[in-house]
Amino acid sequence: MSKSVKRLRLEAYLAEWPQHAQLEALVDAALGDPTKLDRMAADFAEIKKLYPKPPAEANAAARASDHVGFWRRRADELEKAGKPLEAINLRIKKGVVER
Repeated sequence: MSKSVKRLRLEAYLAEWPQHAQLEALVDAALGDPTKLDRMAADFAEIKKLYPKPPAEANAAARASDHVGFWRRRADELEKAGKPLEAINLRIKKGVVER
């Protein structure tokens, strides 16, 4: 399984600009010298180009799949706990009825 884009970006940001360097850039900018901050922002923009987010449709489908999976697991837990009616109601309410 590949790493998420968010994780890849985070690792790249920290490799290029460790936290102490980011803080230094922010402090320098607050003191009137935005040189490092501008360079950091440009580097971060390049990293975003290198690791683009997947299309919105893919993100929405993944979230919907996660949501359905969560409620299916919860209904399964209820059934195992001896609460079949609650499980059935949950499946109907959340729209996760198996076919």
